Amino acid sequence: MATNNAVNQSRATFNAYFAASQTNVTGDATVAVIACDTAAINEGSVYNTGTGIMTAPVSGNYLLGASAMLTSVSSALFTLCQLAVVVNATSYILAELNPYVAAAAGGYLGVNGTKIIPLTTGDSVHFTIMVSNDTKTVGLLGTSYWTEIYGCLVP
Repeated sequence: MATNNAVNQSRATFNAYFAASQTNVTGDATVAVIACDTAAINEGSVYNTGTGIMTAPVSGNYLLGASAMLTSVSSALFTLCQLAVVVNATSYILAELNPYVAAAAGGYLGVNGTKIIPLTTGDSVHFTIMVSNDTKTVGLLGTSYWTEIYGCLVP
């Protein structure tokens, strides 16, 4: 990593997770931003834990991904779940499924996806999760990387 506050262009890498679980974030079609508050890796200072936004320091291809462990997915009315990465105002679906059918006993559901996306210097990136067709009771499991987001510049 650069020591003079300059971005080491070959090391634009981040991995962040929730320090604690988040409750009632979606379920009613609310599109919730996955703004992880703890950065395990933040080479090049590309990820902001306060906003959940990654800013591309240089143009290039980036591998971007998310893994979300949903909680309280216990209603048969939940019929759509979408995990997405958003670049500026454009959404790219990483995963789409029927959450109730896929959920394990206890209402837990792991959803994940990755995508390589060309970014331009200064592009803003964040991740979202949405579950629809019932009430806002679905949460995101925190701690120990249950819900995490990540990305890196592909050499």
